[in-house]
Amino acid sequence: MKQGKITSLWIPKGGGFKTTTAQSLAHGIKLLRPEVEILVIGADYQRNLTDTLAPSAPDFVMSLREILTHKVGINEAIVKLDKAGFDFIPESSLLAGIDLELQQTGSEYRLREALDELEKYYDYIFIDLPPATGSLTINALTASDQILIPSKASRYAETGVESIPNIMAPVLKYTNPNLKIAGVVFGDVSNTNLAKGLIVRITSFVESLGAKAYKAQIRHTVEVEEAQEMHMSLFEYSPNGTATQDSLAFVKEFLEEN
Repeated sequence: MKQGKITSLWIPKGGGFKTTTAQSLAHGIKLLRPEVEILVIGADYQRNLTDTLAPSAPDFVMSLREILTHKVGINEAIVKLDKAGFDFIPESSLLAGIDLELQQTGSEYRLREALDELEKYYDYIFIDLPPATGSLTINALTASDQILIPSKASRYAETGVESIPNIMAPVLKYTNPNLKIAGVVFGDVSNTNLAKGLIVRITSFVESLGAKAYKAQIRHTVEVEEAQEMHMSLFEYSPNGTATQDSLAFVKEFLEEN
């Protein structure tokens, strides 16, 4: 079934605020537009997204890994998060070895083919990717309409962002010529001159690629770590908190173009 906008959240650098952003997008969009259908796909073997959205979900079964290796159908693996109001495909720690299982010709299209088999229409599909650039990332980028880059204001994040065009190049050439960069959103932002300078440099680079930096920035607060500790999203843990309201401003900005 033809789906709505498919967005991969990705930066080739660990700790880049990807998982928090994925949660914020799903919860924020449902808050602002409760009628839309959303599917969030966990694609990181560290299982951080699953730890928050479905902490009771067992490891090793009914995950993206089993979908890509044709052990289960995608519709069987979907978990309905009734309280949150959107659907979720959990992660498995076995995703760490997925490169060994996706070596056949054409395997980079597995996720696209699986999404075509969805029985339900989703207005938005978000894929929370690991920082690695292996077969799983290529699968997601091949299946996606756009990349959203969640970035911190750090030198390591800047290096990760700068590597994206080279990693995208073979995808654009061989498997998904229509893939776009939606833009970069900055998270965990401190009010320092160093952070401001890095944001300016990363913004300039992203704009040189024809993308944008979102005006809304998620400021550094302890709420993010506290919510993670409680296995809750920001919207559940601290609805009126600084990071939550910053995230909501970003979601509104995202919806203006999507």
